Amino acid sequence: MNNDTATTPPNGRVYRADLPSDHPEHNPFDTAGADENHRRDREQADADEKRRKRWAGRHYAVADLPTGQRWARTLAGKIERSNAQRDPAKYPPTLTITGDKAVSAGATDDQVAALHALTDARGRRGAIAGGGDAHGRATADRRPGAHTHGTT
Repeated sequence: MNNDTATTPPNGRVYRADLPSDHPEHNPFDTAGADENHRRDREQADADEKRRKRWAGRHYAVADLPTGQRWARTLAGKIERSNAQRDPAKYPPTLTITGDKAVSAGATDDQVAALHALTDARGRRGAIAGGGDAHGRATADRRPGAHTHGTT
């Protein structure tokens, strides 16, 4: 056994912050603590991604978001501002969101589960007031004669 094994960390990695400061490969930011922080950040990002994927296939009406929760108020406000900035003739307003947007806004699994998910019968085929497509955008009535405005 040589003297190097006594200074080698348990994971076998030599951190550049442990090198003398005049060493050409010295890096004060390469530490065991930094590795631990990066590992923890990666695990959190993976867990968040799994949650987003879990809820991504479910649709919820923007009007049904709970106003008493901060994440819901923030998300509804963003959607409202986005709808206000759009030209409604070209870009219909957003009426529904997917669960991954709620998770990204800060909703917990319990909060998203408490929301009433839209089914094909309610909302995704137009049961929301004003109609809508599967992506939560309002659709225009394109039936022949739908826009006659009382003319014969």
